[in-house]
Amino acid sequence: MAQVTEKANLTLVPAGRLRDDADRSPWQRISRARTAYLLLLPIFLSLAVFVYYPPLSALYHAFFNWDPTGKSTFVGFSNFQAMPQDSILMNSVWNLVRMLVFAVIVTVSVPLIVAEMIFSLRSASAQYLYRVLFLIPVVVPLIVIVLLWKFIYDPNIGLLNDLLAVMGLGGLQHAWLGEVDTALYSVMFLGFPWVTGTSVLIYMAGLMAIPSEVMEAGALDGATGLRRIWHIDLPLLLGQVKLFIVLGIINGVQQFQIQYVLTQGGPAWATEVPGLRMYQAAFNDGNLGYASAIGLVLFVVVLLMTIINFRFIRTSTDYDVR
Repeated sequence: MAQVTEKANLTLVPAGRLRDDADRSPWQRISRARTAYLLLLPIFLSLAVFVYYPPLSALYHAFFNWDPTGKSTFVGFSNFQAMPQDSILMNSVWNLVRMLVFAVIVTVSVPLIVAEMIFSLRSASAQYLYRVLFLIPVVVPLIVIVLLWKFIYDPNIGLLNDLLAVMGLGGLQHAWLGEVDTALYSVMFLGFPWVTGTSVLIYMAGLMAIPSEVMEAGALDGATGLRRIWHIDLPLLLGQVKLFIVLGIINGVQQFQIQYVLTQGGPAWATEVPGLRMYQAAFNDGNLGYASAIGLVLFVVVLLMTIINFRFIRTSTDYDVR
């Protein structure tokens, strides 16, 4: 009886404290946890200054002829009206569309193929080894990969042209980043074979989460190999597919570092993208208001495409697996 009474007392104390906290005002509860709030304060201040303020400032100054050192003049929608007359920006939009379609297809399909191949291995230790091997390249910074591919594409000492010469295909040699016809495709091909460790692991987690009963029922119905992938794996992995589509769109619209390092948008604006045009308008032309307007349009495009993706791509909970 003494042990039961002791346990009952232990459970009554937290419940009483919860009731006491519920009776307190919000300021009293904040005062009790003031140490935690003080420790979190630097984080929120940093977020406010470096994460939230810049986009809010761009949203506001998109309607101004913005001069940070002087007086900013309200121009209404003039910055947005100037975009269709910007031939460089319009060409960059078409480049971005082509790169987005390619990037989304590659981002969704290639890691899935690799994950299916690893998942099909019967040895658990072999699966673990391959997951580790595919994850190791994640530690390499993007700029290192870009500079490596810049060396590969070099028309004089680059590995690609030397390899073509050794194979007797010297007629296919090009100044890959210096020709209008090949520059954009060279940038798109960067990172081959386009397998990232995190994407493979996310797909692997989805495959391993599929109940074994579903796999066994599918095998009894003849859903093996490609039929299993099409009728079982893909419907149950649509949550991951949706994630990669959204991330691919966001990264594709925002990304311009590769073009900036490799080509500066050239030759003849063949590799220009809106993000790079925004950077050039701000820091090369000094037109910060116009650059803010471009950034606002890019934000709206990403938001709309994300909403469309979540609206029209159904997840596995919407499917009946048969």
